[in-house]
Amino acid sequence: MSLAGAGLAAPVVLPAAAAHAAGTPSVPAQPAAASATVGAPASAATTGAAAGSAPASSGTPASAPWAPTAPIAAPLTVDGTTYTVRAGDTLSGIAAEQGVPGGWPALYQANRDVVGSDPNLLRPGQRLQVTVRGTAAPAPSGGGAAEGAAAEAEPGGGAGAEREDQQVLATFTTQYPEAHYRTVNIHRAADLINGSVVQPGEVWSFNDTVGERTEANGFTEGTIISGGRFRTALGGGVSQVVTTLYNSVFRAGLRPVEHVPHSFYIDRYPAGLEATVAWGAFDMRWQNDTDAPVEIRATYTNTSVTVTLLGTPKYDEVEVLFGPRRDVVPAGELRDDGEGCVPQEPSDGFRTTVTRVLRRDGVEVGREEYHTSYDPADRIVCA
Repeated sequence: MSLAGAGLAAPVVLPAAAAHAAGTPSVPAQPAAASATVGAPASAATTGAAAGSAPASSGTPASAPWAPTAPIAAPLTVDGTTYTVRAGDTLSGIAAEQGVPGGWPALYQANRDVVGSDPNLLRPGQRLQVTVRGTAAPAPSGGGAAEGAAAEAEPGGGAGAEREDQQVLATFTTQYPEAHYRTVNIHRAADLINGSVVQPGEVWSFNDTVGERTEANGFTEGTIISGGRFRTALGGGVSQVVTTLYNSVFRAGLRPVEHVPHSFYIDRYPAGLEATVAWGAFDMRWQNDTDAPVEIRATYTNTSVTVTLLGTPKYDEVEVLFGPRRDVVPAGELRDDGEGCVPQEPSDGFRTTVTRVLRRDGVEVGREEYHTSYDPADRIVCA
């Protein structure tokens, strides 16, 4: 894809040693924020996503709260006891308090219709089923995760069952509207990263692993972002996989090396915590800075993709704090009668900060801020 005139920001490349800037002022957390506990039993993953394949103004370490993402697993049977959510509750806390078999992943799976697509956004007054018979089964290895009672796992290759010495470092799921090009490109990219094993100290690259997005490599044309607008190009939609993996890496406490946000904000992604790629221009890279190998598990349905990282946790807890949107620039409207026009909804420009807090043995050992700036994107009306 050509980047001429795209107005893309330079990729974010962090210094060789991750800067754990202790004492940096934290941005107020959103009410629904929760902390992500790493090292949970291996089970599967969850949360939101986007399309497109062109970046925006970048992100350096920043501030905001979310929690571990919950798995999409085999259906569970629930009966009887309910629990009313209180302010400040988290699924992990409720699961521990109520003794839910399978922990918060099982609790989320049993109450997905109530909680919604983001297991971190509980609302006071929600009533959850807490008597769960059975536990959440691990998502099947390879290209496909069972979602709900009806969905069947797609076959895929590469990954086997978890080893006894592996733990779930983080798991994250994003959702997307079903479309043929997304099914092709997202599934293909997920299959190509699935089963990757990153050795201690090794830097993993999305572009090196997936390769160029060409027809010969199994990709088709889809929607990307170029020059602040949606356009059509090979590989459109792979940013869904990039963003999902980036969130798992971030929440696992692993070291981001390079990532580039989209040029304008896409509301299927966590603001300030998403990434895109372009062949020959920018990449998504991260380093395994733990003492043990890290394995990537990627699964999918036709409307979601999940990435789970398995290994040995470096931190007991990783908390993600989302700051407010500031310096908002309203989007405009543009009418286009040109050939190949792609309609587009408006998106305001803004700046935001996401903060990652790292804890070991209950003590904060690192705090990093990642700053992102999004350009406004006009409403495009095709004549």
